[in-house]
Amino acid sequence: MEAIVRYHLGCDTDIEGIYYELDREIQEAEAILTREANRLSPGSLWLQVLDSLCPPPLHQESILDLYRETVLQLGHHCLEHGLISEELLLSCPVQVAPTPSHLSAIRSASSYTMPPGHPPKGGTFWVINALAETPPLDYQMLAAHETYPGHHLLDVHRWSLDRALRRPIEFPLFYEGWACFAEELMAHTGYFRGPADGLLLAKRRLWRAIRGRVDLGIQTGKRDLPSAAQILTPLGMSKNQALSTVRKYALNPGYQLCYTVGLRRFRHLYQKFGENNPVEFALKVLSQGEIGFDNLEHVLSRQKISKD
Repeated sequence: MEAIVRYHLGCDTDIEGIYYELDREIQEAEAILTREANRLSPGSLWLQVLDSLCPPPLHQESILDLYRETVLQLGHHCLEHGLISEELLLSCPVQVAPTPSHLSAIRSASSYTMPPGHPPKGGTFWVINALAETPPLDYQMLAAHETYPGHHLLDVHRWSLDRALRRPIEFPLFYEGWACFAEELMAHTGYFRGPADGLLLAKRRLWRAIRGRVDLGIQTGKRDLPSAAQILTPLGMSKNQALSTVRKYALNPGYQLCYTVGLRRFRHLYQKFGENNPVEFALKVLSQGEIGFDNLEHVLSRQKISKD
C-alpha cells in the first residue's frame, strides 16, 4: 500500500503523511461547517442545519433534465469567464445519462467519461439515482465536479493539447484533485454564492476526507468492511448502501485518497501563485495537461500570473 500511495497515485509521501493530510482536511472542513452553520442558524450544530435544508424543487420532468440544465448553466459561466472557448463549448458537448448497470456495479457515485481522441468530441456525465424524485442538496457542486469546470473541462483541454504525448496522460491525484478544486473555483468566480453554498462545499470536503480515511483503513488492514461501513452511516448512508460502497472502495486501493490529497495540492498552488486571478491560474493549469504537481509548480513559478 505504501508503494501505491507514494508512486502509483503520485502522493509522494508515506501513509502517515496521508493520514496527517486527511486529518487536517477534516479539521478545516469541520471549522468551516461550524462557522457557516452559525451564520445560517446561530447556536445550531452544522448537522442540524444540514438536516433542516429543504431539497430544491424539481421543476423539470426528471433529475436528468435538471442536470442537463445545470450543465448548460455551468458551461456558459465558464464561457463568460474565459475558461472555455465558444468553439469548444459547442463541439464538445456533455451528454447526461443514467449510470449503466456495468458501471454501477463498480462505482459508488456519479461519474464522467470522455472517449480518447484529438480533437475531443465530448463526454458523458453518468448520474447515479437518476430516477430519484428529488435532487441532492449539492447537485450543482456535483455537476461542477463532473463537467464544468471539473472533469469535462480538464479532458477537453487535455485532448486539445498540441503536445500529442501529453494528451493520453492521466494521474488520479491530478484528475480528482482538479475536479474538487473546480468546485471551489466556481465559488471564487462567483457562481456558488447562495446562502447555504459554503456549508455544502465544506460538507463535500469533509465527506471526501472521511472516505479517504475509510479507504486507507481498509487497505492497511486496520478495518474490515463492516466496521468501515459504520463510519459512513452517520453521514447519511443506510447500512446496506454503506456496505456496498466500501466493497467498491476495496476494488480500487487508495483511489479515495486522491480527492482530498489532490485538492490540497491544488489549493497550495493556488494560494502560492493564483489567488489574485483564479481564471488565469486555471487556464495555466489546464494548458499543461495532467503533469505531476512538482512539474506544475515549476511551470507556474516561471509564469507570472497577473492580478485582477
